[in-house]
Amino acid sequence: MGDLEGEFYLDSSGSVVFRHPSDQQRWYVNRSIEAFRESADALNDYSEEVADVSGEAEQLKVVERLRAVLTQIEPLDPADNSFWPVVLEQAENGML
Repeated sequence: MGDLEGEFYLDSSGSVVFRHPSDQQRWYVNRSIEAFRESADALNDYSEEVADVSGEAEQLKVVERLRAVLTQIEPLDPADNSFWPVVLEQAENGML
């Protein structure tokens, strides 16, 4: 993986947002810090599980489990400035 860049922070409404230093765009992440922690845990679980699979079909099954968990935590927003759909797209393409 590449260098970790950017920062997560709480906005004035209590939502977690992400900002990457290259464009300063605000990416909506989760409605609360609790939902963010659950989502981050799901991503960590995905990372551990996907490391042990071989083949694209198995990898995509792990991605779908991640999608299901993230959707259970909070409905995924397909908006252009939403963080988790981008993460899922990267996972589907084998980038995570």
